Amino acid sequence: MKRLEDFNTETKKKPWEVEGIEWKEVRLGDKNYFHIETGATPKTSVREYWENGAIKWVTPKDLGKNNGIFIHDTERKITELGLNSCSTTVIPKGSIIISTRAPIGHIAILGDEIKGYCKRD
Repeated sequence: MKRLEDFNTETKKKPWEVEGIEWKEVRLGDKNYFHIETGATPKTSVREYWENGAIKWVTPKDLGKNNGIFIHDTERKITELGLNSCSTTVIPKGSIIISTRAPIGHIAILGDEIKGYCKRD
C-alpha cells in the first residue's frame, strides 16, 4: 500500500484519485482517527511575541497561498515567549489543517520542517 508521503504531487491528481492508495471513510470527530483542535493567537501588539521569532506560525493566509498538499513554511514566526503567552496547541507534523476563517476551507498537511500551532482570530 502506498503512503501519502509517497504521493507524487507532480501528477496533479488528488490523492484519492491515485491508484494504489487505500482510503478509509470516517466521520469528522471520530476520535479513533483524529482530534479537532482550535487555538489562540499571541497578542500582535506585543513586539516580544513576534519580533525575531523562529517558531513557524500557520495562518489561514498561509493556507490560502499554499499551492501544494504540504505546507513547509509560514509568513509569520513567533517567539518562545509568544508561544507561552496564549492557550495554543502544538500540532504534530503530518497533521491535516483546515482554515475555518477567511479564507475558509483551505486544507494542507503540515510538512516535515514544521510543527504547527493552531491560530484562532
